[in-house]
Amino acid sequence: MGLYYLDTAISISWSKIKDIIENVKKFVALQPEAFCGLDLYNGIHVRHITISTAYLGKDEDVIEFGKLYYRSKDPMPPSIYQDILEEIDQIALFKCARLPH
Repeated sequence: MGLYYLDTAISISWSKIKDIIENVKKFVALQPEAFCGLDLYNGIHVRHITISTAYLGKDEDVIEFGKLYYRSKDPMPPSIYQDILEEIDQIALFKCARLPH
């Protein structure tokens, strides 16, 4: 059946980059082992997207943080460190984000 992955991406303006990095650093300091497995399942991807007038373009230069990690197809048992990974999404979305993807 294959593996099931959760893929989240959030575009963050340059002015908010420091905020998201500082917040992630706090989680790393709190529980560094929570981030060790991310690289097994593709991890955190960062890319720069420049301003564009294209239909799906951005109205300012942004950094897009994408997080791709394994999730069970069974929704009942939580994934390992799911709370930390989802908290990072919430911080990025509500404190720093310009646009979820």
